[in-house]
Amino acid sequence: MTGMQIALDRLDAAIERKEGILIYGDYDVDGTTAIVILKTAIELCGGAADFHVPHRIREGYGMKDDVIERVAAAGIRLIISVDTGIRAFAAAETAERLGIDLVVTAGQVANDTTGAVVADEIEGQTRQVLDNIRACLAAAGCTLADVIKVNAFLTDLGNFDVYNAVYREYFSEPYPARTTVGAALAPGLLVEVEVIARRPG
Repeated sequence: MTGMQIALDRLDAAIERKEGILIYGDYDVDGTTAIVILKTAIELCGGAADFHVPHRIREGYGMKDDVIERVAAAGIRLIISVDTGIRAFAAAETAERLGIDLVVTAGQVANDTTGAVVADEIEGQTRQVLDNIRACLAAAGCTLADVIKVNAFLTDLGNFDVYNAVYREYFSEPYPARTTVGAALAPGLLVEVEVIARRPG
């Protein structure tokens, strides 16, 4: 996946140098779960990480400049986002200005290994998204059979039947729990999917 090795190398370096790390999450179930999973993984590798969950009413969704500024003042130089930040361009510019490395993780979209959006129709984009997810899972020692929860975001819920037909080619019974909602995605994107998997053993 594009940028994955760079992100892993930066995280490895932070753990090795005992740098402070901030996990910037979201207030929903998958966002808070992702924080716990990543924080636990970092600690198991010998690192330490703090986290920020935005207040649903006061802050709303997304990464905020003032949080990044407070993090910088505290001496943290690595932020990893989970379930947020994929369109946080202003926050990314603030982090760069303040000397903070920002690693953004979120659901998978229909980008190929060059970062280009693949296809302009729902079937092709869904296949690319699920291929990307399968590759990410393989890198973590998992398969699609290990997925226990799927969240899918469609720009047009009228595309659900086509999306679902492709989905059923990749997943088999018993299907993981799934939520599908309509959402505004970045230009050119028709579908975004995020999953939670349980590593076997």
